[in-house]
Amino acid sequence: MVGAQRTHAVRLIALVAIILLLQACTSTAYLPWQQTIGRLRTIGPNVYVNDKPARDGQMVSTKDRIRTGGDSSAYIYFPDGSFVQFDRNTD
Repeated sequence: MVGAQRTHAVRLIALVAIILLLQACTSTAYLPWQQTIGRLRTIGPNVYVNDKPARDGQMVSTKDRIRTGGDSSAYIYFPDGSFVQFDRNTD
C-alpha cells in the first residue's frame, strides 16, 4: 500500500511540474521573427496583450498589440530606460 501511495505522489508531482513548465514556456514563446522589446507595467484590470488579459511585468515583443480599457493604463519600459505610456481606452 505504501508503494502505491508513493507512486501516486510522484506522478502528481511530475504532473504539476509539467503544467508549470508548459505555462512558463507558453508565456514567453514568440515566433522567430518577433523580437522582445520591453517589459509591460499594467495599472488597472483592463489591459490586454493580443486580446488576452495582460500580466504585470510580462515581456512584450514587436508584434504584440497592447490595448487598454476604462480605468486602466499601461507602460512599456524599454531596456534603455525609456518608456511609452498607454492611457485608458487606447488601442
